[in-house]
Amino acid sequence: MATTRKILIAFFLPILMLDCLVAIWQFLFIAPILYPLEHQDLVDNRVGWTALTVVGWIISPTVALINTIYSAEVWIVMVPKPVRGRGFVRLLLLNVGYIALSVFVAGACLLAPLIAVPVAWEGNFRHSCRGFDHRVSLDVNSVYFRNLLTSNVFTMTFSPNPRERHSQTYAFYVDPVSWPPANRSDPGFFPSYDSITYNFSTRTYDIMFNSTSLLTGSFSFSPSLSVPDLDISADVSTFIKRAEYHPFLKIYDSAGGRDVHDRRRKWEDNADVMMRTAKFSHDGPLFLCVRAEDADVKGLGELSPVVAGLVVLLRELS
Repeated sequence: MATTRKILIAFFLPILMLDCLVAIWQFLFIAPILYPLEHQDLVDNRVGWTALTVVGWIISPTVALINTIYSAEVWIVMVPKPVRGRGFVRLLLLNVGYIALSVFVAGACLLAPLIAVPVAWEGNFRHSCRGFDHRVSLDVNSVYFRNLLTSNVFTMTFSPNPRERHSQTYAFYVDPVSWPPANRSDPGFFPSYDSITYNFSTRTYDIMFNSTSLLTGSFSFSPSLSVPDLDISADVSTFIKRAEYHPFLKIYDSAGGRDVHDRRRKWEDNADVMMRTAKFSHDGPLFLCVRAEDADVKGLGELSPVVAGLVVLLRELS
């Protein structure tokens, strides 16, 4: 047993400590993925973020696996095997315990990023849109609007597609299959117009019906997104920098000149939030959660697509 103890202290404990450090490194690596706004210095450093990603996803689990395999081979060769007699049970438990611990640490290093990231991500966003009854899929090819309470839907499409061609003017059309709505029982959701035109040279939008302007307003784009006529504003300085920030945008009610830049609240705090982006799975699509017109924080009703269109353009053009 003295020989076994010396081998354990001199060789195997350092290897296990290295494997445990690798596991800790991976959990630290997961934090900026789940909370990029709290780790902006790291996320914005392209070289550092790339290095962290490579180490977190590839190098560290590989090192842990190699260490475990190598130490298991040495264990088989160097450590006395349990034989019946004095110390049999203790040595047997030592062998079994070491093997179990090695397998656990190696498995944790290999599976932590694959399991912890999606599970923690879903937990982070599970209740983030509670109280937001409209859901918008921010796919530039077809922006999909859904009322979660009534299951009514409509879609809108950009012309030209901002992903394919940059322009000073974009038209955001209600798709013909969605308008005019067959169900008029949801007037705060379905648009009563057929298009929205965004003019970037004048920073104005026009809500149109049959080529006639129904409503005109102004907007600012970045680093602050605002539509004064609709009393909404958002700090989009991080949103326009990297895709990692896209699910973490909050758009606030700015009525009365309230300053959105002062609102550094907890992720779950939706006070005065009219819209917010979300991804309900780490690799899933990006959504915009929108307040209904009769919600506690009063939404924009049929004018919500004005802001949704700006968010899509902000995502594609920045």
